[in-house]
Amino acid sequence: MDIRRQRGISRVGFATIVALAAALGFVLNETQATIEEARVNIIVRNMRTGLQVAIGEHLIRGEDNRLGELLAANPLEFLRKVPEGYVGETAVPDGAGTWRFDPTARRLEYRPRHPGAFDGRRELRWRLLAVGTVAGRPVGLRLEAM
Repeated sequence: MDIRRQRGISRVGFATIVALAAALGFVLNETQATIEEARVNIIVRNMRTGLQVAIGEHLIRGEDNRLGELLAANPLEFLRKVPEGYVGETAVPDGAGTWRFDPTARRLEYRPRHPGAFDGRRELRWRLLAVGTVAGRPVGLRLEAM
């Protein structure tokens, strides 16, 4: 009787390892998508807070008639530090995970790495809008998603 010692793993063992690796990859991808969504939300929230601070500074100095000047600003100017992946003020789109400000359209854009985290959208956009006017001048501003 010839008894051979089996070396390595069986097909079932190999299939189990492949299934576990696939499940781990799926979980990792979902985690990265959740992290990306949270980062974008934090950046947008911080831009909105920075905009409120800029408006408040104008009002404190009695420069409420100059609020309209903020409409021309790149919303990233309201952050202390630009986010990772910012490619600058350009009308040319870039790859996934990049922020850009289109100076012609006056809008901020982000191209997600994981569009599924953003309802499948491949590009997110925001712009500054005037809130109400008095004598043709804005009395407030907001950063609005498009």
